[in-house]
Amino acid sequence: MKNSKLLTLLNHLTTNELKRLDLYLQSPFFIEEKKRELHKRACSLFFYVLERRGETKDLTKEELFAYIYSKETFKAIKINQLMAYLVKKIEQFIIHIRENKDDYVNNIRQKQVLLDFYIEKNLNKWYDAQKRDIEKLQRQVTIRNSDFYFYQFLVECSYAKLISRQTNRKEKASSKELVNSLKYYYILSLLDVACIVKRGFTFDSDDFKLIKDNLEQVKNVNDKVIPSIEIYQYALELIEGEERDNTYVIFKKVFMEYHTCFFQNEARNLFMYGLNYCIKHLNKSREEYYEECWELYRLGIENKILYVDKKIMPPDLKNIITLSLRLKKYDWAEEFLNQHKNKIQAANPKEIYSFNLANVFFYQQKYSKVHQILASLKCKDIFYDLAMRRLEIKVFYEQEEIELLYSKINAYRVFIHRTKNIDKNSKEMNNNFLNLLGKLIKTIPRDKKQLEILEKELQKTSKLAERKWIIAKLEELK
Repeated sequence: MKNSKLLTLLNHLTTNELKRLDLYLQSPFFIEEKKRELHKRACSLFFYVLERRGETKDLTKEELFAYIYSKETFKAIKINQLMAYLVKKIEQFIIHIRENKDDYVNNIRQKQVLLDFYIEKNLNKWYDAQKRDIEKLQRQVTIRNSDFYFYQFLVECSYAKLISRQTNRKEKASSKELVNSLKYYYILSLLDVACIVKRGFTFDSDDFKLIKDNLEQVKNVNDKVIPSIEIYQYALELIEGEERDNTYVIFKKVFMEYHTCFFQNEARNLFMYGLNYCIKHLNKSREEYYEECWELYRLGIENKILYVDKKIMPPDLKNIITLSLRLKKYDWAEEFLNQHKNKIQAANPKEIYSFNLANVFFYQQKYSKVHQILASLKCKDIFYDLAMRRLEIKVFYEQEEIELLYSKINAYRVFIHRTKNIDKNSKEMNNNFLNLLGKLIKTIPRDKKQLEILEKELQKTSKLAERKWIIAKLEELK
């Protein structure tokens, strides 16, 4: 049951959100009269699951049924229906908190609803006050993305409709703001769609024709006064072109200056377009992009662009640490990790933090500290479990502890064979790692013939864990 939708949703809610969910479930306003008894049982289920969430023993439906329906015989359909009801309520809560989130879009959306109500009811006095509130809010926010111009268009549109209905009004509606806001919304939305399609879709030239034709019109609109449009245009160029180094330099400068024009998730997407350009050139062995990639990540952290709910995602954390170690910025990497120890957006933050810290110590050749971390950590996530075991093997190799090394290699081989939740691809990568490492151990340094055989085998092995480390060790033997 650990992969059920109910537990997954609850695991992805913050402590504060779970407290608010409790209040939401208890509120009479959100309880349907006909389902009051079912709702009461769903609340009991919620509290029980919450209490048991941190325990090592997995929850079962039989256990939940026995707790909720203590005097009844187990019926799977009954507990399934109760769980489905609770999931529905959790989803409604998520919608509720998202729609009532205190941000620009929700504030404008709610004020727009009131505007429409006041127009419908001819409550002009309150309409005027509400419109002034919206205009004040629009002047205060730094956001200038497609949402901003969309809601600006809706406000101007509703105002134009009101003016057209009331001939006694002295004001005259100007079409300039109305048309411009619609134009900017259209351009930004089109550029966003173009970036998404170019980045993530496989398409025929005919399929892309509609977007391409419209993009040609956008290129003729020279709206450099709108930084958000300029940023999207540069981002699209980076996605489309192979060699756009000058564009990248301009994109980075303009984006870092005006990233506050976008909401955090949109700014993150644009940031990733720049980062992907760097990674593409790293894969072409352009060494200078290691430093550029690291610098971009550093700026993303400093300006809080990379964070999700004020926390960092594990892949971003790993990439930052990997780049730091590649560039020998060991002290920076260690300090960065300690600063983010409690800011990792994952169900297993301790494992992720410990794994990355152990890697830092490994590159610093502080092997005793690596052993301390590995001895005190038990990984639930199979990815980190495998990575930690490989790291331990690498440490024994570096320390030339041959007997212990062979023991760990054999134990790891048995673990891979017996563990069922390791996929076929991972098993092959890890077994190839062990096979090549075994041959490396037996190879005499500067044995040209044997090293050539090993090098050819390495080149033929497409699936290999720790490839860069194996290559480095092979070079040392040469």
